[in-house]
This record gives sequence, C-alpha cells and structure tokens, in this order.
Amino acid sequence: MLLFILISTLLISIAAICEASMDKLEFQWHKSIFATKPRLLREDFWNPYFSWKNKYSNIETKEPKFFGSTTFLVFLTDGWHLFKFLKNLFLFLTILFSFFIGHLYNLTTSFLLFSLMYVVYLRIVHAFIFVLFFEKILQHKNKL
Repeated sequence: MLLFILISTLLISIAAICEASMDKLEFQWHKSIFATKPRLLREDFWNPYFSWKNKYSNIETKEPKFFGSTTFLVFLTDGWHLFKFLKNLFLFLTILFSFFIGHLYNLTTSFLLFSLMYVVYLRIVHAFIFVLFFEKILQHKNKL
C-alpha cells in the first residue's frame, strides 16, 4: 500500500506542477522562466499572447490548422494547453492509483475515514507543490 501512496503523491505533485505552469503562463508569463530563456523555448508556443493563434491556419475564419487542433489535439498547439492536458492526465492517474489503494484496503468504516484523510493529504501536497513552483521555481530570478 505504501508504494501506491508514494506513486499517487508523485502523480498529484506532477499535476500541481502542470497547473502552476498553466497559471504562470496565463497570468505572469512576462515574469516566468518561459519568457526569459533565450531561444531555448519558442515564444510562439509558450507566450499566451501569441500561442492561441497556433490552433488556426486562418485566424479570421478560425479555420483549424490541422485535424483536431481546436479540440482533442489542442495540447499540441501551445504550452498552456499542453500543461492542461498533462495536469488532467496526472489527476486521472492519481484517482486510478487511489482506487488501487481502496482495493488493498477493504471497504470498511475505517477505510472511509482513511479515504477522507487521504484526499485531504493529496490536496495539501497539491497546494504545497503548486505554490512552490508558481512562486519560486517558475519565477524568473530578476522578476522582469
């Protein structure tokens, strides 16, 4: 059971990193490491002021650039949608591993209490990792 708890902790942490990256791109792109890495990162993919255009071959008519570019393959067009896709993927994987924990731990009253405590634990891990990445790790040191 400890292995499943460790794996789900890792998965929820990755989901939090992806969510922090989404918010950093959308709300503080100009202060982020995404904006300050010289040519390592394509600005047209990471900068939300431009990247939304990557979905379209014709912006005026909103014609999709390729099949699925405005729907189920939108995560291939810009950084924000890529992180959203990954965040959701890792959240769903966390839920999957939590079900494995439930099967290992028989459904009893003590399991229901454990489940409640486990959800609170995962939420605290998520919040801690989110703040750490949003405020510190993804922040450019010079705070442009």
